[in-house]
Amino acid sequence: MAGMSEERIAAGKRATERARAVLKPGDRLLVTKCGGGKGTVTFQGWDKDWIVTPSRNDVHASHILKVNGKPASFLDDTDQPDWVRTLERRLSEAQRDAALQRALADQRLNELRRLQRRGDAIGAILTGLHGLTELLDEPSDEDVPF
Repeated sequence: MAGMSEERIAAGKRATERARAVLKPGDRLLVTKCGGGKGTVTFQGWDKDWIVTPSRNDVHASHILKVNGKPASFLDDTDQPDWVRTLERRLSEAQRDAALQRALADQRLNELRRLQRRGDAIGAILTGLHGLTELLDEPSDEDVPF
C-alpha cells in the first residue's frame, strides 16, 4: 500500500469492520469505481478486506455509497463530505424518532395486555362468585346448625 498514510490505512480498516457487521450476501451496493464512475454490484462475501461480487473482488468498503438503495457510508465521520454527515444526522434523528414511537406503541400495547389479563382475572372471579351464589342459594336437605 505504497503512498497511503498509516492513518488512511487505519480508517480503511475501520470502514471494513463496520461493513462486515452490516453487509449480507445478496445486498446490492452502489459503489464508486476507479476514475470516478459509479456502479451497482451484488455483495457475495469477503476476500480479506475486499468485497467479492460476481464480477469483481477489488471493491473496498470505503467506496460504498448505498446499500440496497439506501445511502450508506462506512467511513469515519471525519472522512465524509459535509452533505453525507448532514444526511446521516437527519437519518439518525428520524431513526431515533421512529424508535421512540415504536417504544411508546409497545408500552401502550403492554398496558392493554395487562388490562386484558386483569379483566380476565376479574371475569374468572365473577364467574366463581356466580357459581358460589348458586351453590348457596340451592335448598339443602341437610340440617345445618347455626
